[in-house]
Amino acid sequence: MHRFASRTRSALLAGAMIAAIGLAAGSPADASAPPGNGPVVVNSSGAAVTVWYAQTGNTFTAYASSSPDQVAWTTPVTLGQGVEPAAALSPGNVAVAVWHALSEPSSLGIDASARTPGGTWSAPVNVAPTGQAPRIGIDSAGDAVATWLSTSYGVQAATLPAGRSWSTPFSFGTITDATPAIAVAPNGSILVAWGPSDGYVQASLGSITGSWSTPVNISLKLYHMRGLRVTLNSSGQGSASWSSNDGVPQTVTLSNGVWSTP
Repeated sequence: MHRFASRTRSALLAGAMIAAIGLAAGSPADASAPPGNGPVVVNSSGAAVTVWYAQTGNTFTAYASSSPDQVAWTTPVTLGQGVEPAAALSPGNVAVAVWHALSEPSSLGIDASARTPGGTWSAPVNVAPTGQAPRIGIDSAGDAVATWLSTSYGVQAATLPAGRSWSTPFSFGTITDATPAIAVAPNGSILVAWGPSDGYVQASLGSITGSWSTPVNISLKLYHMRGLRVTLNSSGQGSASWSSNDGVPQTVTLSNGVWSTP
């Protein structure tokens, strides 16, 4: 179990609160704006999912809401106890959410829930016993991939093939202060990057089957970075971008498994 640092607690206390709504969870609500204050994920058909967390006393709860058109939103559905929720939505409306699970004041690692098209969110399952800052992506078939930072094992990832169970977490290394980012192509190809790791941004390519390439350095030596983002398409073309500590943007590109010179 890991206890919150004081700066983490201060950040969590800033989480948005939601009001109780007198409708069944998941039913349509009369609202044109999404509830909560979390990011909105939109698929190619215009359907959307949003996730966020709220605090009541010493309890932090992750919520989700869905919309077929980004106008009418369902009332909030409780995903589980925790913070830092992230969600992905496939073109066929398969939704998957992950979050940093909590039982105040202890961390329980990474939890997840999935929702089939037109269905309800599943009961939470524990994907990893330690972890924070989860990220998630999904392919066109509804296969999902999550990555996060574990204070015990460094950057990890796990896959969720559609209709199946989460894989055992895969560890990319033992660096425990690197921030991960993920991109999942429509065909299920995966790019995970993180940094700084031993002074570099590193990356690995993978697949839904759980195979991963050996991590490679894709940056020059650096000690601080922020805003790491990655992209990947089904043709194997991708990119990674970030800003150095002085705010200078940097980008490298990926083509057929080979990274450009930073």
